Amino acid sequence: MADDRDVNMEGVFQNAQSLANAATSSSKVIADTSTPASNTRGPAAPSFDLDDPTTALLAQILHRSNTIVADQILRTLPDMIKDAISQVLPLAPGQQVAGTDQKHPIVQPQQQLQIAQPQQATQPPPAVQPMEIDREGPRTPQRKGRAPTEKKKKLLVKKKWDRDLRAYLQGQHVGLCKVKDPSPTADPERVKAYNLHGRDPLTLPDPQFDWADSLKSAWNVRLITMMARGFQQVVRSDPDYETPPNPVPELCTLTYTKNAITERIKKTRTEWRRRSRIQRKDPDGASARLKVEDEEEAKEVRRTGRRRRLYQRRLEKIKDDLAGKDPRYWEAVLKVLEELTEDGMSSDETEADDEEDNNKPKITRRIAKPWLSAEVSELMRTINKAPVSKKAARRGNRALERKPDPRPMTDELDPRSHTMRYMKYLPRNYYSEVWFQSLPDFEQEEIDPSPEKPLPTPSFTGVPVVHG
Repeated sequence: MADDRDVNMEGVFQNAQSLANAATSSSKVIADTSTPASNTRGPAAPSFDLDDPTTALLAQILHRSNTIVADQILRTLPDMIKDAISQVLPLAPGQQVAGTDQKHPIVQPQQQLQIAQPQQATQPPPAVQPMEIDREGPRTPQRKGRAPTEKKKKLLVKKKWDRDLRAYLQGQHVGLCKVKDPSPTADPERVKAYNLHGRDPLTLPDPQFDWADSLKSAWNVRLITMMARGFQQVVRSDPDYETPPNPVPELCTLTYTKNAITERIKKTRTEWRRRSRIQRKDPDGASARLKVEDEEEAKEVRRTGRRRRLYQRRLEKIKDDLAGKDPRYWEAVLKVLEELTEDGMSSDETEADDEEDNNKPKITRRIAKPWLSAEVSELMRTINKAPVSKKAARRGNRALERKPDPRPMTDELDPRSHTMRYMKYLPRNYYSEVWFQSLPDFEQEEIDPSPEKPLPTPSFTGVPVVHG
């Protein structure tokens, strides 16, 4: 059957020459196929001219064995070409070329042409439009982290409550003064009349406390209660504080709110009393004295902040980098560090804080803790000196490394320079023996040290051991 097909195809190619000549020599055929005038040619050469659209279509039909594609191409040809092609292509009995009356008696199963119903010439396929992305449609679900624990929920609600209370007290409804700028005290005659007869009730905003009296006086308690009730209305209007989802229901009680406001006002009252005391002692130099004390207080705040940050750095270093190397040793070191807390960390101060020459390099003086034993101090230095693993390098260019000149530091060994008192209730071996024996008996009893605990000591072989 393959040989018969080859013979038939050879005859097809022989007849293709005459079909091509007829197509290219007829201007009508060219016009019917919408060929541009620039493509119109004269008498055809005895070969296929693929630049001509009609000839190109004939070439595709004669050279391709896919009859389905040929059927689609036939629908675009004019009637004269269809009649000529029907004499060349084999058709099944009863089939006809679309748009013609010609039938062919020869049956060739391999080349049967699937002819559709007669229809008009097909339009060119529309251009493919870019796919539109539905930005509002469903997206890939994000990976959710673990749900917050009950302790975490309580902490978040408590922080929000503190922020809301601060905003309420400093807002237009109350207008509470700042800690460093206490409002003038209330008129004593007005306070006396209210305490005796309840006359001339207080109003908000701009409350005036009786700073000279206790915060539990009738005048001050009335002011605090008015503030607490006003904040209760703010809490009730916020859905975050509703009882079912609220993990800290006591935040919505009046007693809790009054106690929180009282604690905030205590700081302001302490500041007012301090300023009043200085004003009474030195009326002329009160402003200068207040400035000096404010600077000393700011220095103490900075020192406290440095101790807190040093404690946090040591904790993170042990937990993140050192615990995996020698678990037994560093676990014991961590317990010692947690017992000392941030109050047991060394501090430092800058000697050039009060100097006017800012270009002069500052010298930092480390404040020693004479009450701390040498073994515990060395243990803290061991944490600082322990190497840590380097972080993974990031992609891209490395940032320019800045290496400032190291700040000179001197150790202050004078016990009188220590601005912070000793800690109480620590294990007995945490205290310096010389320092402890130098204290009077009543002060040793006040410290009340706990029983001794073993301190971790790394051995020379590198294996950590714990000695008592």
